[in-house]
Amino acid sequence: MIEMPGDEPRRHHYEFGHWVLRFLAHQNPEDFVQLAERGDLAEALTRVWTTLGEKLPVDDRISPAGLATRSCECRGRTIVLVTMPSARYKTEAYFAALVVRGDELEHYIVLEFSRDIDGAPYTVLGEWTTDAHL
Repeated sequence: MIEMPGDEPRRHHYEFGHWVLRFLAHQNPEDFVQLAERGDLAEALTRVWTTLGEKLPVDDRISPAGLATRSCECRGRTIVLVTMPSARYKTEAYFAALVVRGDELEHYIVLEFSRDIDGAPYTVLGEWTTDAHL
C-alpha cells in the first residue's frame, strides 16, 4: 500500500487499541468479563486511556470521548466489545472484540480504519495472536 502523507496513526489511539488493551485482556480476561457484566468496564478503560495519555507528550493525547463497552454471551463464550474514540488514521481501531472462554482470551479482533491505494477509506478486520497481527 502506498503511504498517504499525514495518515500515520495517532500514538495514543494505536497504543491503546493494539497494545495496552490487548495486554490487559491477556493478563486477566475474567476481570474484563466481570467488569463488563457489572457495567464498570467503560469507566475502568477510560482511566487506563487517560493514564496512557498522561505518559505521552501533550500533543499526542486524545480525549476518551466515545470509549464504550458492552458484552454478550455466545456459545459458552463472552464477547466484550470495546468501542474506541473515533478512528481517523490508518490502523486506528474502531472496535476491539475480546472473545473470552472461562479464564482464557481466545481472540482479540480489531476493526481498523485504512485507505486503499487511491486514498479512499475502507476497513480491515484483523486479529492479534500472542505472536502476530493477522
